[in-house]
Amino acid sequence: MSTDVGDLASGKGHQDENFPVASVLLKPQHRAPIMAFYRFARAADDVADHPTADATQKLARLAELRRGLDGAGAAEAVALGHIQRERGVDPVHAHELLDAFVQDVTVNRYADWASLMARAGLHDYAHSLRLFASPLLPMTLGLRTPLTGEIAPPGKVVVTLAYALLLALAVAAAIRYRHRRVAFLFAIFFAFPFVWALSRRVTFLSATPRFLIVLTPVIALLVAQLGRRVAAATAVAVATLALSAISIQRIDADTKALHPHGIPVVPRDLGPLIGVLERAGVNHVYADYWITYRLDFDSHEQIVATELDPGNSWIRHGVVQRPVGLKPRSLDYAHAVDAARHGFVFFRRSTALPLPKRLVELGYRRVLIGEFAVYLPGLTT
Repeated sequence: MSTDVGDLASGKGHQDENFPVASVLLKPQHRAPIMAFYRFARAADDVADHPTADATQKLARLAELRRGLDGAGAAEAVALGHIQRERGVDPVHAHELLDAFVQDVTVNRYADWASLMARAGLHDYAHSLRLFASPLLPMTLGLRTPLTGEIAPPGKVVVTLAYALLLALAVAAAIRYRHRRVAFLFAIFFAFPFVWALSRRVTFLSATPRFLIVLTPVIALLVAQLGRRVAAATAVAVATLALSAISIQRIDADTKALHPHGIPVVPRDLGPLIGVLERAGVNHVYADYWITYRLDFDSHEQIVATELDPGNSWIRHGVVQRPVGLKPRSLDYAHAVDAARHGFVFFRRSTALPLPKRLVELGYRRVLIGEFAVYLPGLTT
């Protein structure tokens, strides 16, 4: 049996990733080790995720990668092992990565929900609580900027002290007013993170405090307790307005950086787009988030669309791949599109991204109509 890791390679390289690999922003002497680890991780990932190889074949190649770390095995691992020994880097992370891929290959299901959650254990729960404490609660309070997590002026030390002071005041006030009606609000505030952290999904959505929105009325009512006198109320109002203005300005700047040409606007009439798909006999499509649900609704679900980010997805072995944790909102629609003959609908501005380019290489026919670029399956797709 062949143990050549290259047999299961996907063909994906560092330029196809949705993150920078060995960025030019790094010092030149650091790029080679990073690239070596990337090639090792990419080889292991390709082996573990190969759609047709069986577990025996995958485990043999993962073992070849492990041997390579010691100098006699897969070329990607040999190169990484040489650099690690040369620079005195502990290979523990490489071995732990292989351990994780071996688990992916050997553990396909769990006996029940309890056994699945047991593997997650308290570690994931504690991680969620840490995310709540920072950066999400500070974002909600205006001390950090959503999306980037950037600390508000006047800087890290002052903001950290202010955050600690606010939490200390909350604890002191909860104790002081424990026999008053406001105690109910304090109980909600302190109990909320322990309920919130029960959801595994919150660990994937830590760029914005979207699931803390339900807590904001409670926070507002508690902050209002500080404004019982005119001077204090004025100070609270000024501080709140200042933090809000700073946060809005930063969010606006970050949004413009992320979407330099503006957030895409879907035309009011999708009739021409729907017509193109109907004439091509395509009634299942992957589409940009901003298009997906309008297309489902306007076509009365005659066309089933599921969301796919053209800048953050790829095709491996003919199968559409999304980053871990970025699941579509409607799994039923996603499964239907996955299983059917499907096309792709993106905004015209996305045609230069790797995924649309790859679709053309795979034989999809591109049709430009209005603001949209439609990729229709050909005879070979």
